[in-house]
Amino acid sequence: MPDPFIGEIRMFAGSYAPQYWAFCNGQLLPIAENQALFSLLGYVYGGTQGVSFALPDLRGRVPVHVGTGAGLSSKALGQRGGTEYVSLTSAQLPAHAHMVDLKATGEVNVKMSASSAKGDTAIPGPTTVPAQVLSGLIPLNAYSTSPDTTLLPVNTSTTVNVSGNTAMMGAGRPVVIEQPFLAINFIIALQGAYPPKG
Repeated sequence: MPDPFIGEIRMFAGSYAPQYWAFCNGQLLPIAENQALFSLLGYVYGGTQGVSFALPDLRGRVPVHVGTGAGLSSKALGQRGGTEYVSLTSAQLPAHAHMVDLKATGEVNVKMSASSAKGDTAIPGPTTVPAQVLSGLIPLNAYSTSPDTTLLPVNTSTTVNVSGNTAMMGAGRPVVIEQPFLAINFIIALQGAYPPKG
């Protein structure tokens, strides 16, 4: 492995950090023992003022270049962001409908007119109403043709109480938005050539 620049980060497929390298796990290093590396990193990734500084922590993170570009948001050195899961709100869901199971109860009241006059016809019609029936008449006269009584239309009044719920959908779990990945170690050089400014 050629001599690295101090502070250089590489991907490493091994299960341990080689000599003079450390995993990028965000661990704290004492400033007194790593002054050259501290001069490059400072407290950008964390630490305790005057005592220690933190290495970059790339566990579960994707490295992103500093700065901005066309159509991209700006990123500062050491900035963290993003999440593996997100909970969607109703405003973020596509427009859709749910089935509703409705149950109704009610009653119907029917009002009809009748006459107390004696029935004088056996034939119903638009101007006759049920009337008093005299026994022994042939044919059976069951309707009255009294001019002041007319068969009114059937009036119905209905009271309906409706209740229902949409079918329960989903379990309320967060949505995974993590891209496909392969876990590999990132290591940072603790020693090496001090990078000159270009």
